[in-house]
Amino acid sequence: MSIIETDKKGVYTYIPSDQEEMYRDRQAILGLFHEYTAYQSDITDDDILVDDSSISEILIRVDKRKDYFKIFHNKTDIDELKEAALIVYWLLKFRPFSVSVSLPEIAQKYVDINERFALFLLLGAVKRAVDMKGAEFSLKNDYIDLLGYAFRYWDLSKEAMMLVAETLYAAF
Repeated sequence: MSIIETDKKGVYTYIPSDQEEMYRDRQAILGLFHEYTAYQSDITDDDILVDDSSISEILIRVDKRKDYFKIFHNKTDIDELKEAALIVYWLLKFRPFSVSVSLPEIAQKYVDINERFALFLLLGAVKRAVDMKGAEFSLKNDYIDLLGYAFRYWDLSKEAMMLVAETLYAAF
């Protein structure tokens, strides 16, 4: 846990993760993003801009939320699926990735790169969890499109995002 209770009145102080752990987590997100962009044939790594401070802030906020659950939800640990949902939530809020290309039609195509990556990340996490329980994960394209639309235009809370992930997992 990265917090300490500073007094007996329930006041806590957040202690950020060490730099090595932050670097490892940052590299994991960037690795998944690179995996996602490998499927995109009309952009290269040079076309992608990454806001490093936003990635760091996402990791800090996820870490704080994990602590929140331990304090206020009976020492509940956040599992991998909930953590992925929290990362998705903050990706959608901070939008750390952008594409810089000279062709307007390609630039327009990737205006929602954060939402698409968030969808890739969430569905990948659900698939891994479903695979671990020995079931087969598949979704209709209509549902995937609706979820992508929701990521782009709806205001989903952290809790709603975790519920979406858990519901998808429970369906299999």
